[in-house]
Amino acid sequence: MILYVISPISHSIEGFFKGKSGTRKEPGFWMPTSSLVISWIFAKSITNTANLGRDFGIVGGLAYASYYGSFLTIGWIIFRMRKKGG
Repeated sequence: MILYVISPISHSIEGFFKGKSGTRKEPGFWMPTSSLVISWIFAKSITNTANLGRDFGIVGGLAYASYYGSFLTIGWIIFRMRKKGG
């Protein structure tokens, strides 16, 4: 969410594909680095799921995928806490 907020909105083809802002400024160091780190994390997650599926069958893949269900559970708990607790 932080990257979504700080990322500039592209209004041209050059801005979309080359990452330039409306003032034609090149992206700084942290924007591509953050994108690279997030991409690596997701790629690693897919590799982990594939490896667990290979080693333990569908149970391994489902077990790793269930980890992402915890995000939904925590989101629901936080929502309930804010709604009931104000």
